[in-house]
Amino acid sequence: MQRKREADASEEADPLDEDEQEKIVLQLREEASRTAKEMILGFRVLCAACGAALAACAWSAEHHHTQWQGSPPPRAALRLTCAAHAACLAAAALSLRSTAAAAAARNAGAAIALALALGWGGYFARRGGAPPPVALWLSMGSGVVVAIAVYVRYSVERIQADVAGLGALKYKFKKV
Repeated sequence: MQRKREADASEEADPLDEDEQEKIVLQLREEASRTAKEMILGFRVLCAACGAALAACAWSAEHHHTQWQGSPPPRAALRLTCAAHAACLAAAALSLRSTAAAAAARNAGAAIALALALGWGGYFARRGGAPPPVALWLSMGSGVVVAIAVYVRYSVERIQADVAGLGALKYKFKKV
């Protein structure tokens, strides 16, 4: 209790003048604005990547069933699917800066690789048979879901950090 009183007394003894308070408030507002713009841009890129991933999956399944039934799908379809997964992962990691977020991105990469292995493993195990469209859709859908989950979790963490910073500033200045 006494330490709390001493801390309050030291805060009152060394107050910041209004110009310094205003500068700090402006810096925090600019940081919050920049964070929001980064999150919006990252979410747009993520949505575009997810759309490309689903389009690649639809293209691969449709063309396989109309032109290559009973034969292996062209290498281009497999490459396009892998590239779509990589685009989802890159979009999820667009604005990751902390080590915890980087670890989450690595986990997402492992999950996407596992989904690819499961989706295409069924095809290669059948040796030339038609790959089941369900496996393709599950593979693509899992990559999309993991990428969105990583991005949303990271965005929520950044918003919580900004709100906590503004709350601490309001408590300290008692004028904001």
